[in-house]
Amino acid sequence: MHEVLFRALQGIKIDDLTVSNLDDLVKNSFVNKSAADLWNAAAQLNTALVMSRTYATLPIPGTEAIATNTFTGAGQGTLQPGGSEVFDVYAISATNNDGANAGDLAVQLTDGVTGVILQTQSIAALASATVDLSGLPRPLRCLNGLYLAFTVTGDTTDLTVSTAYAKCSL
Repeated sequence: MHEVLFRALQGIKIDDLTVSNLDDLVKNSFVNKSAADLWNAAAQLNTALVMSRTYATLPIPGTEAIATNTFTGAGQGTLQPGGSEVFDVYAISATNNDGANAGDLAVQLTDGVTGVILQTQSIAALASATVDLSGLPRPLRCLNGLYLAFTVTGDTTDLTVSTAYAKCSL
């Protein structure tokens, strides 16, 4: 039963979800609306929505991750949440696996058109460095429309950027 309700809700944005939507989903179905199992799923979904909206600034347990962007020369990469997700970024590090050449990393917040550089970091050959985010609000928050972009310049041929983050809103 839970799967039927969740599949039906896939096309509805969280911001638009109401009790009326839940009623509409079951009114023309074979589902017995008085069944405890159905309302248990709806109550669990409602609780999850209320909690995610009430405590949107807290990380969601189990959503922590480390994203990696690997550059084989100069290039750009991003860490961009999908849809209405919000990421809290805790740390960024870079590892230069090129044995002969240094590389430069610029970390910026961008809306896809314009960027604001947060920090630049030079990474020597065969070295690692943590990007200093100490002058920025912690944790650094990324949205779908304002997200992190990484730009690598220099002669390095193998640089990996790792970003530790957690989702704090769906």
